[in-house]
Amino acid sequence: MRHWLYSAVALAMLASPAAGADLARYILPPGNFGGLPTTANSTDQLPLYSGLSPLRDNVTLADIDQLYLPEDFQPIAPTHAEVTGRAGCQVIYDNYGIPHIYGQTQADVAYGAGWATARDRGLLLLIGRGAARVAVADVPNIDAFSLVTSIQIFTPSAAAEALVTAQADLIVKTYKKNVGNQIIADAQAYADGINAYNAAHNVNQPAFTVNDVIAVTAFIGSIFGAGGGAEAANSDLDPGSIQSIDPRQPLAQVALGPPRLRASNFLVTAPSRSASGNTLAVMGPQLGYYYPEIVEQLDLHGPGYTAQGAAVPGLSMYILIGRTPNYAWSLTSAGHDVRDVFVEQLCETDNSPPTRTTSHYLFDGQCRAMDTFTAGTLGSTPLTYHQTVHGNVFATATVGGQPVALTRKRSTFGRDGLNLAALRDMTQGRATTPAKFWRTANKFGFTFNWAYAARNVTAYYSSGRLPKRAKGLDRRLPTLGTGAYEWRPSVLSNRKHPHDVTGPNGLILNWNNRSAPGFMHADDEPFGSVHRVEMFNRFPALAQITDNVGIMNRAATQDVRSPVWPVVSRVLRTATAPSPRDQQILDILDDWVGRDAPRVDADNDTFYDEAGPVIMDAIWRPIATAVMSPVFGPLIGDLDNVRSLGGLEGESYVDKDLRTLLGDPVIGPFNVAYCGLGSLSTCADSLWQAIHDTADTLETQQGQSDPSLWRKAAARTGFIPGLLPITFPTTNRPTFQQVIEFDHLGP
Repeated sequence: MRHWLYSAVALAMLASPAAGADLARYILPPGNFGGLPTTANSTDQLPLYSGLSPLRDNVTLADIDQLYLPEDFQPIAPTHAEVTGRAGCQVIYDNYGIPHIYGQTQADVAYGAGWATARDRGLLLLIGRGAARVAVADVPNIDAFSLVTSIQIFTPSAAAEALVTAQADLIVKTYKKNVGNQIIADAQAYADGINAYNAAHNVNQPAFTVNDVIAVTAFIGSIFGAGGGAEAANSDLDPGSIQSIDPRQPLAQVALGPPRLRASNFLVTAPSRSASGNTLAVMGPQLGYYYPEIVEQLDLHGPGYTAQGAAVPGLSMYILIGRTPNYAWSLTSAGHDVRDVFVEQLCETDNSPPTRTTSHYLFDGQCRAMDTFTAGTLGSTPLTYHQTVHGNVFATATVGGQPVALTRKRSTFGRDGLNLAALRDMTQGRATTPAKFWRTANKFGFTFNWAYAARNVTAYYSSGRLPKRAKGLDRRLPTLGTGAYEWRPSVLSNRKHPHDVTGPNGLILNWNNRSAPGFMHADDEPFGSVHRVEMFNRFPALAQITDNVGIMNRAATQDVRSPVWPVVSRVLRTATAPSPRDQQILDILDDWVGRDAPRVDADNDTFYDEAGPVIMDAIWRPIATAVMSPVFGPLIGDLDNVRSLGGLEGESYVDKDLRTLLGDPVIGPFNVAYCGLGSLSTCADSLWQAIHDTADTLETQQGQSDPSLWRKAAARTGFIPGLLPITFPTTNRPTFQQVIEFDHLGP
């Protein structure tokens, strides 16, 4: 058997597409090992990841080879083999601590993936398996992900565990032709591999189970794959009346949907737009910077399939984002509306006036009792809350002085495990055409944008189990929960999801922007006229892979406010600067933005290389405030709280209002003129005053009157939760990332 294993490894290497003209590389900082004590493989990819940033768009093929690792299904020498104790399974680790897993059967592959996960992410499994049940149960006002990053232990109740078990049954019931049974068998073999590693190394942890695999699936969806649920914050509920049922959460955050990371992106070039006639792609998700990192690199070889990429510890018998010999795929959070807030009318069975503590509500003409659910214990604290037919009660409020309960309904609740089918199909090479890719992606109920780069075609799909609401509702606002406005039985069909082949002008570009023109986004996605994806510009008529990587990297080190600056500058130049210093500031920013606003410390002196970052960081919010305050006045702080003036929402307000003021063509102009109340001269004067006042402060802080000499410390990023005490220069770039060029003639 050992002879067969090594022969299989050799054959896999000989058959690898790397023998052809394909280029496939990837990166995961800080490194692939995520345990304690740390090893060389804990941090060995961080220098490569950081090495790309100062290059901006001056990227060569040699740079790509040097700053990404091969993703070509071959171990990077020197290697060593793990002794797994399972005939038919071989786990070979390469020089970067990446496991290459070869199985005689599909179960052997899953077992090897489990073994590798226990070795490389055992700490994460221990902490995350309990927190994953918080995600399954949608425990109100408890952020499952923060439990992991703060190393808090949650112990589920029997009732919470039953929610997971029911999903295992649903997987078998939903996916016929034995597919559901195969998913459960894969999950069991994966759990067996984790448990075998722990037993062989005397790791004292509770046995990993199929339920753990399903729960972790929900965990990932709760972080990156859900949208909506902020209707209460958008509504006219009585001001200040929302009260969390959990006093540990800040009241101002209760009505909002969970925050999502928004730096995931992909840049995919179709063969028709490529100089080589090949498909090109650079793509990856922004998962945050953690140690242990929340994904792991694996290379899986099983009967009939080969796949390499990043997988989720806890379900890494399937690849989350990666490649097969003939196609690659990636995801970004789409933020579609899969959650709604329902307002429950409270009632008492004796017809007395209800209060916030009332535990009955009106539904279908009856005063019903809420259910009480205990999800488990966080540390030693039990987590108990009420439920209605719409979901868990997360807050109370008043409407016209009358108390109500607020619940949040999620379309994927109880269905998280079904998403495994999509990852299984992608991993095992079933998405061989755009149509098959769309059908596969549609099995993902979580809300993601999918990029697909195949040997001769590119495609796009935006997934999510999107409910159909009752007619006539404004889904940006809460829904009355009396039973008159329930979701309809069906969900949005596959063909009505945003999808495409090739993309506009041969480019498929995404940076967590709106999924398609005119497609309604979630109520917690305040998309405006400015999207970061606009910084993916300057593609040549025929692109090379260095263009894709360079454009991505330039944008990753570009100030995100720079696309709006030219319109601000145009307004300013209609008036006279208050002083020569203020005029110099305008000239500095115009020049800096003209060079795509670099935020880099190329000379490694710990400071940004020029004055642009310090000026823009200080001046942007005063400018946005000057634009909006003529209308909002003392409510400008409330506007900032709801639609951050320092973020893309603020940029969109400034952009659209000033372009309207300048007489530019504007799609959907505001009904109100903000800056200068519609007077260009008054607006320009207010913007110059904001610059002048801010410059006075900066001059004092810097101890220097010449703005061109102003500097500030360059931003650096660390790894949460602090187990790895190192930092690196901040970049607005995906965490895990692939670079792909598929030879259109074949491997």
